[in-house]
Formats: sequence, structure tokens, C-alpha cells
Amino acid sequence: MRVTKAVKAEQLRILRSLYPNAKPALTFQTPFELLIAVILSAQCTDARVNVVTGRLFPKANTPAAIAALGADCPRGGDS
Repeated sequence: MRVTKAVKAEQLRILRSLYPNAKPALTFQTPFELLIAVILSAQCTDARVNVVTGRLFPKANTPAAIAALGADCPRGGDS
């Protein structure tokens, strides 16, 4: 089935009527933070991801900042 603009519009209308206040469970501020949160969510619950990213993102929320933390930082410690 080809999804035309009309079909897409109808699907979105139905979803919006069924879930009017839908919000993502993951906490993020930027597209990069969302990417990291989604990758982590494949390994554990969204609630746990929010705990981890709540501690990580204030320290490092860009690729360069995360790389600067070093390989051992995600495994433990508060460095």
C-alpha cells in the first residue's frame, strides 16, 4: 500500500485523537541527546535511561564532550 498524503493525514488524525497528550518517555533537549537516549533504551528501561542521562548530559551532551570523558567514564565513577 502506498502511503499518500491523504492516508498519512488520516493516520495522524486518528493517532492524535487516540493519544492527544502523547509525550516521549525519554528525557532529552537536543537531537544528539535523543540519539544517545534511544541507543541506551535498547539496553534497559526508559526510566533507567533517564536516570543515567540525567547524570551524563549535564557533564557531556555533545559527541566531543562525551569522547573527552574517556572510555572508562560510562562504566563507573563520577569523573
